[in-house]
Amino acid sequence: MNRVRSSRRLEKECELNVEMKWLIGNLVPNYHSIADFRKVYGEQFRAVFKMFILFLKGEDLLGMKTVGIDGSKFRAVNSKKNNYNEKKIKKHLEYIKNKANEYMEELDRMDEEEKNTKERLIRKQDLKKKLKELKERKLNYEELRKQVQRSKDGQVSVTVQPEE
Repeated sequence: MNRVRSSRRLEKECELNVEMKWLIGNLVPNYHSIADFRKVYGEQFRAVFKMFILFLKGEDLLGMKTVGIDGSKFRAVNSKKNNYNEKKIKKHLEYIKNKANEYMEELDRMDEEEKNTKERLIRKQDLKKKLKELKERKLNYEELRKQVQRSKDGQVSVTVQPEE
């Protein structure tokens, strides 16, 4: 009723909660005893809960419209950076376009300069490599844009499966 599940918190409830004190006759079990009891009689607990649910269904007291989730923890595989919509894709494509223009201007400026040192050649190769990477990223975003347009809710999530 009070959403207390841990053995230590159940021990505290036995000390503080008036209804609980009445129910257990002013006894205060140790948290370790509570934990051991749940371990030993786990199957019986499940059977009692199952019977209780069947009883509630039989009395038509369950609406069966709400889903309860236990305390299990699951690893999420998505984040904001892996979720794309039209606005976000447009922003990324604009960034790529601006960066490509900057690189092209720098290449043009380097071509105009008369001296052709080894350092400039390395910088040119680096800029060409970056331009190629930007082109690949642009193709990736264009594909994501197509997926977003095909999706019903106007967004798409790209998840990377965790390694096991």
